[in-house]
Amino acid sequence: VWVVGGLFCFLLFACSLVFWLCLSSNTEAISIRVKVFALLGIVSPELEEKRWNLSRVNEENRSEELLIAFGGGAMALMRLPRAEFLHTFEHFDCDKLFLTDPDQSWYLNDTKRNWEGLREMNDKLSAISSKYKRVIAVGNCLGGSAALLFSRHFHYTIAFIPQVNLIAEKRFKFKLGAKRIPYRLRCNFHNMISESIQESKGPVKVHVASNRIHDMEQVHFLPKDAQTLEIVVHEIGGPGTIAQEFKKRDLLVPLVGEAFEHVRRG
Repeated sequence: VWVVGGLFCFLLFACSLVFWLCLSSNTEAISIRVKVFALLGIVSPELEEKRWNLSRVNEENRSEELLIAFGGGAMALMRLPRAEFLHTFEHFDCDKLFLTDPDQSWYLNDTKRNWEGLREMNDKLSAISSKYKRVIAVGNCLGGSAALLFSRHFHYTIAFIPQVNLIAEKRFKFKLGAKRIPYRLRCNFHNMISESIQESKGPVKVHVASNRIHDMEQVHFLPKDAQTLEIVVHEIGGPGTIAQEFKKRDLLVPLVGEAFEHVRRG
C-alpha cells in the first residue's frame, strides 16, 4: 500500500511539474522549458521571435550605419537568452539589429534545427550588411564568439571575452552547452572564427581581463597573423564581465563611439 501510495504521489508531482513547465509564464519555468527544448531540438516560440530584431531610426529611410548586438549566453538554469546592449545603443542615432541565440549553441544552429546556423546567419548578415555603408558589431561572451564568427561582414567588430575553442573550453557550463553541438562543428569552431577574422572588413578588437584565466586561455586560439585583429588585455576587477564593468564605469558608450569615429574616417 505504501509503495502504491508513494508511486501515486510521485506521478502526481511529476504531472504537476510537467504541467507547470509547459503552461506557466513564470521566468523560471520558461527558462527550464527552453533548455529542455534545446536538448530535444524543439523550437521554443518564446525565444524564436527574439532571434532577429531590426530597429530603424526612420521607418521610411534606412540610415547609412547599422549597429549589431549579438546576445550572449544564459547558461545558468534560471536565465533566459535576451537582447543585449539595448541601453548602450540608445546613444547612437542609427539602425540597430539585436540578435539572440535561442539554442545557446554559439549561433551554430538554424531556425529549422539542422545545424546550418553558420550558413543561415552568413546569408542573412551578408544581405543586410550590404545595404549599409558602415556596420559595427558588438558581442559579449557567447555573443562575442558570434561577433568574431561573422566578423567578415563588419567594418568594425568588438568582442568581449569570447569562447574561441569549444573543445579546449574547461568551464563546466560551456562544456555542457557545447556537448549538444555536432562534433565536426565543435572541432572546427576556432578555424571558422579565424577564417572570418582574416576576411573582416576592418578592425577586430577582442577585450579580455588579465585576471580571468580561462578567458586569457581562449584568446590564444585566435589567429596570430590576422592584420585586423587586436587583443586588448585589461587590468580590471569586479564580479561581472568586462562589458558589465565597462558599463558601470561609463566606458562602454565611448568604446562604441570610437568604433564609429574610425569607420567614418575610413
